[in-house]
Amino acid sequence: MNVMVMEGLPSHARLSELGVARISYGPIPFIRAMEALGQEASATFNRATRSDS
Repeated sequence: MNVMVMEGLPSHARLSELGVARISYGPIPFIRAMEALGQEASATFNRATRSDS
């Protein structure tokens, strides 16, 4: 059995006891990484444009 991570899901250990063989995080890690990358890029751009003034 496979499950996707979401609010209210039991612990990984409990899911394993229940027979879950695979726990999927779906696109969540990718989305969070892209958000962090966007924030860093914006901060870098803002620092660069301030120093050019």
